[in-house]
Amino acid sequence: MSPCYGYGRGKKPYFYYQCTKRQHQAGCAMANVPAQPLEDVIVRRLNQLSKQDRTIEHLVKETMAGTAELTQNLEYRLANLQGQRVQVQAKIDALVESIADRQKTGKSIGRRLVELEEQSEQLENEILDLDMEIDATKKKAVNANALSASLTTFNDFYQEATPEEQRELIQLRVNQLVWTPDEIRLSLLDGEEAAVTAVQCKATTGSPDVGFTEPLGVWDKFLISQGVRGNTRYIEIGRQPRRAALKVAKHRNPLKQALAYQALLDAGAVDSQTELARLCSTPRSTISAYLRLLGLDAKVQAETIALDDDDERLDTLTESQLRGLLGKRSSDQRKRLSVLLDGNTR
Repeated sequence: MSPCYGYGRGKKPYFYYQCTKRQHQAGCAMANVPAQPLEDVIVRRLNQLSKQDRTIEHLVKETMAGTAELTQNLEYRLANLQGQRVQVQAKIDALVESIADRQKTGKSIGRRLVELEEQSEQLENEILDLDMEIDATKKKAVNANALSASLTTFNDFYQEATPEEQRELIQLRVNQLVWTPDEIRLSLLDGEEAAVTAVQCKATTGSPDVGFTEPLGVWDKFLISQGVRGNTRYIEIGRQPRRAALKVAKHRNPLKQALAYQALLDAGAVDSQTELARLCSTPRSTISAYLRLLGLDAKVQAETIALDDDDERLDTLTESQLRGLLGKRSSDQRKRLSVLLDGNTR
């Protein structure tokens, strides 16, 4: 995912993260993630790590083990290139010697010699680049104490920063972020230099990783849970235990049923209508239809709620009948309710 922004009503900017793969080409099923909850959970995790020296030491140890393996692989490639260069140089020497002894002549020999010299030069450049990469890798030793101190400094600066500065501070400490719906992996930087943030995501279906060379950094991994409370998206550290099924009282009175659903939402027993629907095994559309009845005229609601569940008039005063009152003027709602209560369905 990559940081993006757009403009809402009143041209007010809003920030979000979009899958890098999806941004440049089709193929990722991961939805966009609002920036605020994602950045909030990252900051909370960095704050946690700044107080957990043993965790930092463990992460650094794992990183250095990976660095040693990377160095070994680079040195293997270097030895292979050096071997190729020796072979090419041997061919060049043989051609030069044959020309000197006048055993071979002609334009084809000259072209072959030029080709070998170009190949040798290319190998020399690759060897030089690889030498520099190996040297840089060996010098990039991560210090646990330095990383812990830098995270503490980050938290101090973050509290005093403006929203724009806070986003920049996160990018100074987090080089990469690999996102899944249940887990986040962070590549933490221990240096002071700014880094180009490369943010990845993996969809639940397992979309391929976006290809790039991972810079050295300390990788942290932690579980997350996410959802919606009211109309606000949240992401929290730790896996949230799955809630048990809810037993919701069933009422013939549509308004009483609507109030029962609303009470569960208000009490925080569930985070959203979607979760409420899942836990009480009721279609979300049904729950939404009942909750919309709470937008009826106050007197209409009061008169309906006053009816007992065994009142015969509820045979005609159903949710669908009350739904038909929505959008009408209050006076018209009351008149229609009187008709329904009288048993007249005209």
